Amino acid sequence: MWEANDQQQASAAQAHSTANNKAPVYLKVKIGNRPCTCLLDAGCDATLIPTEMVRGNSTILKTDQQCIAANGTQIPIVGTMTIRATVGDFPIEIKGLVTDHVSTAMLGIDWLLDNDVTWNFNSGETELGGRTFRLLSRKIRQNWSRRVILTGDTVVPPKIIARSDD
Repeated sequence: MWEANDQQQASAAQAHSTANNKAPVYLKVKIGNRPCTCLLDAGCDATLIPTEMVRGNSTILKTDQQCIAANGTQIPIVGTMTIRATVGDFPIEIKGLVTDHVSTAMLGIDWLLDNDVTWNFNSGETELGGRTFRLLSRKIRQNWSRRVILTGDTVVPPKIIARSDD
């Protein structure tokens, strides 16, 4: 009796998780006078900013930071910069890596932690600066990897044994 009930609950939970592909994960932001949406992504190590969003801006700083997508491909980085923006009338800064290889700004775990963001997945809301903002849904595009992992060079001194879990 318990096994049958457990299997039904597991099937229902699995069906629910795969059927809901329109989760509210986008934050409505205004950069200058231009509204846009930014993907909140706690699985992304770093915030990524599309080059198109900052084209013509001379404040892009050079960086040696490397970035790899979840599928293992290298994401070329143009540089790093800070953008001033607003959520509602609340001012924010978006510090991130600039790349030609994303079409939507991805606010990674670095931005979420730096801004002490509380994300309520059940209500589809986020708290930022003591204010609550409703998140938006957007249709998921198939075959797109939106998870990135940062990498960096490691210098191992001579005569040291090093182990890599890669």
